[in-house]
Amino acid sequence: MLSLAGNKATVQVQTSGQTFKVDLTKKYNGWEITTIRGVGSSKYPATYIPASMFPYTNLLPKPVPNIGQSKTLFESDQYNGWSWLENSYPSDRTFGILLQDPRTNDTIDLYPSSVLNSLDNIDFSKQFVLYTSLGTVSSQGYGIGIERILQTGNDYTVTVRAKSPAVGAASLPTTKSSDLVAIERSTLDFSNPVTITFVDANGVTLSKYTLTLRY
Repeated sequence: MLSLAGNKATVQVQTSGQTFKVDLTKKYNGWEITTIRGVGSSKYPATYIPASMFPYTNLLPKPVPNIGQSKTLFESDQYNGWSWLENSYPSDRTFGILLQDPRTNDTIDLYPSSVLNSLDNIDFSKQFVLYTSLGTVSSQGYGIGIERILQTGNDYTVTVRAKSPAVGAASLPTTKSSDLVAIERSTLDFSNPVTITFVDANGVTLSKYTLTLRY
């Protein structure tokens, strides 16, 4: 954990290649954001966002205990027949976590537009979002979707399935370029590191994030 002293703590979050430090104050019903600081690098500028600039400050509500046992938070069978037939994936394929609506600050350039356009019905005061984007592909025949989200203690495993068209296939459907799932914030427990791993249908790790409170 970056820091924990009394009722104040700092969480380090890594997403889309950038590191953020989130300052928190503990309230009676959970943790409240005070600032979000983007760590500067050769690729990203340093940023500082005070709580007054974003509407959802209740970042970490009291968690529902889930110690050791596995729990399915989301599952869909609509991608069962999907297969990726190409030798490689688009270089701009992404996976990520949203703890607040990026449209409320200056970070929208960091996220796929198809994801941003799907956030209108998300209540970030009660939910967080896990998302994936396939990247740059043709407008027909491709797709990516979240098939399952499994929680075991503080570990989240997000199974993602993608498809590409067979050579010579006709009547191709419109490409599904991204997918997201909203999960209740009450499942988060930052008393220990939270690990979120995106895997393919064979269990191969695609991307991994660790959210921590460090003493």
